[in-house]
Amino acid sequence: MPHMAIHGPEILIPPFDRVVEKSGAYGGLLLLLPPGEPTLFATLLSGFPAKFAGPWARIWLESNFAIARSARERRQIWMGPNERALL
Repeated sequence: MPHMAIHGPEILIPPFDRVVEKSGAYGGLLLLLPPGEPTLFATLLSGFPAKFAGPWARIWLESNFAIARSARERRQIWMGPNERALL
């Protein structure tokens, strides 16, 4: 069988799964900011039902959510089980 090139967000699945596993997290959500776009888009989800990501499917970059602030400031955030992602 010929080697199939992986394109798009699918290429991120193996490293995303490794990060979730090695961090000891029970799940993860990867949001991407396309070039020139004002909105973060939920791209990968692991360990949660798909409906869990509903509120985070699209996040306006200028909103006052922790996730939007981290994207504006170009820094990652880690949310613990007792933290709220919308603060």
